[in-house]
This record gives sequence, C-alpha cells and structure tokens, in this order.
Amino acid sequence: MSKKVEAIAIGIDLGTTYSCVAAWFNKHNRVEIFPNEHVFIIQLPNLLLTDTTFGTFLLLLSRVKRLMGSRFGDSQLQQDIKSWPFKVIKGSVDKPKIVLKHKSVEKEFSPEEISSMILKNLKEAAEAYLGTTVKDAVITVPAYFNDKQRKATKDAGTLAGLNVLQLLNEPTAAAIAYGLDKLVDTSHQLHKNIFIFDLGGGTFDVSLLTISKEGRIDVKAVGGDTHLGGEDFDKVMVNHCVREFERRHKKDISGNAKAMGRLKVACEKAKRDLSSTTETSIELDYLYEGLDFSMRFTRAKFEELNSHFFLKCMEHVESCLRDGNVHKNNIDDIVLVGGSTRIPKVQYMLKEFFDWKPLCKSINADEAVAYGAAVLAAKLSGNGNKTVTDLILLDVTPLSLGTRIKERTMSVIIPRNTPIPTTREEIYETFYDNQTSMLVDVYQGECNDVNDNIFLDEFLLYGFPPRHAGKEKMKVCFSIDANGILHVLAESVTTGNKKSIVITNRGNLSKEDIEKMLEKVALTLVLKEADCPYYCWGCDQLGFGSSYICTKRCNFVLHKECGKPEPLIQYPFSQKCVLKFRDGGSGVDSPCDACGKKIKRFHYRCLCNFVKRNLHPFCLASEQTIEAAHGLTLHLEKVAPTNCLHCGTKDLWSKVRGWAYVSSCGSYSYHVSCVKEIINKNWRYGFFTGKNDPFLTIKQQFPEDMDRMNQLSVVRRRERQTKKNAKLILSVIYNALTGNPMGLIGAAQSYFGD
Repeated sequence: MSKKVEAIAIGIDLGTTYSCVAAWFNKHNRVEIFPNEHVFIIQLPNLLLTDTTFGTFLLLLSRVKRLMGSRFGDSQLQQDIKSWPFKVIKGSVDKPKIVLKHKSVEKEFSPEEISSMILKNLKEAAEAYLGTTVKDAVITVPAYFNDKQRKATKDAGTLAGLNVLQLLNEPTAAAIAYGLDKLVDTSHQLHKNIFIFDLGGGTFDVSLLTISKEGRIDVKAVGGDTHLGGEDFDKVMVNHCVREFERRHKKDISGNAKAMGRLKVACEKAKRDLSSTTETSIELDYLYEGLDFSMRFTRAKFEELNSHFFLKCMEHVESCLRDGNVHKNNIDDIVLVGGSTRIPKVQYMLKEFFDWKPLCKSINADEAVAYGAAVLAAKLSGNGNKTVTDLILLDVTPLSLGTRIKERTMSVIIPRNTPIPTTREEIYETFYDNQTSMLVDVYQGECNDVNDNIFLDEFLLYGFPPRHAGKEKMKVCFSIDANGILHVLAESVTTGNKKSIVITNRGNLSKEDIEKMLEKVALTLVLKEADCPYYCWGCDQLGFGSSYICTKRCNFVLHKECGKPEPLIQYPFSQKCVLKFRDGGSGVDSPCDACGKKIKRFHYRCLCNFVKRNLHPFCLASEQTIEAAHGLTLHLEKVAPTNCLHCGTKDLWSKVRGWAYVSSCGSYSYHVSCVKEIINKNWRYGFFTGKNDPFLTIKQQFPEDMDRMNQLSVVRRRERQTKKNAKLILSVIYNALTGNPMGLIGAAQSYFGD
C-alpha cells in the first residue's frame, strides 16, 4: 500500500460501543474513514467471553464513556454497573475505578486512563495507515456532556499523546458531514434548517442547525441525554430474559457475570435482527447450571419494552425545537446519526412527528461523526483546502452556567444554547457590613436551586475595603472556549484585585495522583499562614492557620499536620491508646472520632485490638482549651452534656458523633466540626483573621453565636420561671378539686423554696 503522508490532523469519534478515526485529503477533496483492518472498531458484545490479552480487555471497556467525569455514588452509574461484564469499584474521593484482570493480576484504572488507551490505539492505527506521525486531533463528545465530562475527555486525549485541537459536539460533527456536499451545490438554497437526531450506543443528542450557502454552520439549540442509547435497550431486553428464566426454572441468574455476559451478547444481536425482521429468537445452550434458554422475541415486544425510552427521545426533539424557536414545519432536513437510528420504531415516530417528512439517510450513520471531526481537524490545523477553510462553525453551550446568590439561588451568567466561544459578565454586591471577601462558586444546570445543579468549583476573592453592605462590587466574568471549557475571572471594581481559574474536578485525584503531585511539589511547599480556609489535599478536610502552601501558586495545600505527620501519636483521652499515621487503608470511609466526617485519605488509626479509632490529623491537633469572649473558657471533651449552640443537636454523641468544646460550667458546647464550620462561614462573611491560632479572636470568629449564647441564657431563665408558675397553678387546681389542704401547703413550700 502506498503511504499517504498528506494528512497531519485526524478526527476521532470516541463512541460508546463504536469508535473510528478519519482524515481529510486535499488531493481527493474528501474525507477517508480508515479501513477496519487498520483501526480498532470497538464492538463490545462480540468480545465479552474472550479472556486472552490485555488488548482484548481494552476493547471490553468501550462503556468507559459513561464513566467519564462521573462519581461512583451516582445512582445512574450504579444501575449501569449492574449490567456491565467488568468490575467497577470506588476509588478515592468517590471516583470510579475499572478493575482489569490480566495474567491473574488485578489492576485498577481510571476512566481517563482507559479512554487514553483507546485513543492511543486509534492514533497508532492512523499512523500505520498514513505512514507518518500524528499529533493533532479533534475528538467528538456528546452535545449534552457537562464541563467535567469534557475536561475528562480532553485529559484522556493528552494522556494518549494527542494535541486536542478542539472538542466537537457529535451532532455538529454530523452536520458538517451532511453539509459539506451541500456547500458546493449551486442549487443549494440560501439557508437550510437541519435537525440532527443522533441516537448511539450510550448517548442521545439532538441539534438544530442552520447551514448557509457561504459555508456557515450555526447551531441554534442542542439537547439530549448522556444515559440514553442502544445499551439501555439491550439492558431492558436482558432484564426481560432474566425474569423469564426465573419464571421457568425458579433460578435468578442476575448475579452470574458469565451468564449475563452471554445473554447480553444474544440480546444485542436480537435487537439488530429486529431492525430488519419482525421476529427473531434467542438460543443459548447451558446458560446457567446446565440449563438451556431459548425465547422468541418479536419487534412488537421490543417496542413495548422500550416505549418509555422512545417517548423520551421525542420529548427532547420537541424541547430542542422550542429552545431554537423553530417550528417543525420549517425544518428542511432531518438527519439520522448513530446505529440506534436504524430501529424502525424510532424512524416511524420521527416521521410522524415531522408530518411524514422523509428522513435523510444519505450519510453513513456510524461514520458521519468521525467524518465531520476530520473536516474540522483539517481546518484548525491549517492543512485543509478552500473547501474546509471556508467552513465557519458556531456551536453552543448545552447547559446554563452561573454562580450562587442568596443562600441557594442560581444566578445564571451564561444561559444554555449560547453560541461559543463567548464571554459574559455580571456585577455582584457585598451582602454584609464590613465584608472583605466574596465567594465565587460555579454551578452548571437549569434549576433555580443550586443544590439541584452540578457543582464545578469555587474560589475566594479578598481585599475588599470594609464598607456598608452593597457598597462594594465584584465583577464576575465567565468565558467558554471553543472546547466548551469554562474560564472564570473575578475582579473587585474598587481595588482591581483579580483572581481566575479554569474549572477542573477539584478533589478528583486518586491516592497515586496525590503521591505523584507530592513528589513534583516537594521542594516548593513552604510553611506559612493560609489567607483563608481551604480543603487539604491530604485528608480532604477543611483547614486554616499554619499550612504547607505551594510557592508555584497552584491550589495544592496541606494541613501542617498532613504535610509532616508524626508516625505515632497519643490519643488525647486515653494514655493507653496509640495512633499510627496511614495513607488510605482499612480506615477509609470510617467516621472520624473527632468530627464524625468520613476518612478519605490521610488519617491516624488506633493500634488497639479492642477498639478502632480513626482521626483526621487536623482534628487530632485540636486545641485543648479555648479562651472565649465574656470570660468563657471552653475545654475539649470527648462527650458534651448539652446542646451544641451552633447546630442545636441534643444528643451529641449518638446523633453527630464527635468531640466538643464544653464551657467550664458545663452549660455551653460546640462540636469540633461546628467550630470549623463557623470559622469557614465567618470567612465567607469577611471575618477571617488568617492567624496561626484562629481562636485567639473568638469574638470575631463567633460574632453571632456569642450573642446567641447570651440570648439563650435569658430565654432559659424565662422558660424555667414559666414552668415553675405553671407547675404551681396546676398543683393548686388539683389539690383544690381533691380537697387536699396539705397538698396546697406543700406546693406553696416547693414554689417559694426553689
């Protein structure tokens, strides 16, 4: 074969169950999809039962797309894991880890690592076909991927040795593939409204675009679901077969990985068969405990089982048209992309919705996305001819981006379906008198309550002059680049102080990642006073005061106790108990003996055999005594006798689990965890001092709580007097009714005696 060294940049469709790679060739004025023998076309089900090489296992993990940017505890992910033939476990900070067994040895991989391996295979296949080194690439992602998922995909490309020119939305890539021929068509009308319906193996996207004769592709609106696709249809079929097997044989096979894997292969084949025939059968010999399984499957049954998914698809179609403010009668072409669009019921419902307008099937549903990515790669790398350089692409952001105001309210700065790249800014005012700092916390989503949206990151801008509430202003600027990745800048209008971040997944590093980072910054960490509270990279807990801070101005910060921990340390409430420092291990996910929060990484664990205590290093270093305002002295105790003045919990040990600071008189208590929360809250209000001992100015740290303590004392005295009066009145009434004069005398003595 002659080597085609012309192409430098490639386009990659990193699909859920199918991936391919392509490149643009000026000589032929077209895109070439690389032949199957030169590229890993990832077809998961056909490889479920193989157990040979590590490369084979790599192909099994095409479902990794659903893990990108996800948390292990996500309910949707937990449902997916049940049907996957490979093992997924919980890693550090709730990050999913994939476990592969190769030559009897289990290895753990992050989703980004697995995706990078797949991308690397695609890169090497392209290099073998082209006969030259490939560095630049455009990688496609579902249009409805959030910021975290996009960042994870870009990281995977970097790990694979690729310079990711841009992340391109899959339906937009398909629109490029569809529109390229239209752009050179002299009969092409001035503007055409195109609707892209992309239903693949694991994700679903819809996109409304306008293609102009001048080569401009303008995305008007996008929508979709990152957990809707052919795999969900397979799962419904598998569950139906499992129930049928249990009905016939009274045996549940859902817990047998091998049986479920074979059943999944058969169901996916049956699904594909039902696109061309109205009836098929599933035949599996010795499926479970020597029992065979056979079952007829009709197209009608398949459509009945998945009807709710099909209806959900149409809901997204309606929503996208509504967002783009275009009536369905004004759509010129409906373009089908993705293997699952071959399902007859899907095509029927689309035709019915668009009043029986013909569906466009002129492009290959499996290759269109890679085709479009290759065109954009040629344009961005500067290696394309006039056909691709004239292309103008305007995409949109799929979800709204904003910050929190007024406790939990979402203030939208960039609305969804805003063309990108874009920059928007808003002005916010101080909320409290003498506020010297303002918090910028970033969320993504469509709900008014930020708790229902996706939290991305937060940072503090400080240095505001102390003035009355509303007098100081902060300008917050959100910028989205061509990859859909967010950059945030905050600036004080008065002083000009600035701080900016590129949104990443805070706390999403594994223990190994932390160790690598520690090695890199070991010579750049200095012990100094933190400007504000922070989250320690060692134990993932709130910290303040004297800390190890990176001089390179990165966000790597460690508690003093985590930066240089003592190997062994004594438990404060027992002379016989000795604690040993650990990094991970059996103490992870156990509650801290002091604050009650879960242990995640660095911690101390008791060496005793009869009791297992686990403590965060920072909690173990809690001050034994705090001199508070009003002459009040607070002592560190293992159990508190009264309500916590901050959270009001009555039974501190059983309900909150943790140590407490108790006054000398025993009347007033604070949880150790509440003390940290109060300091953090007052930092947000601008009261944080940044001193080594934040409790030295406890009147500043606890302004509202100290006043509340005084008010509570007055209220309690009034409550005691009210109860005393009520008790006397009831006693008088009771003894008068029963004719007991001695009871009246006793009640009077008790009242005046107290």
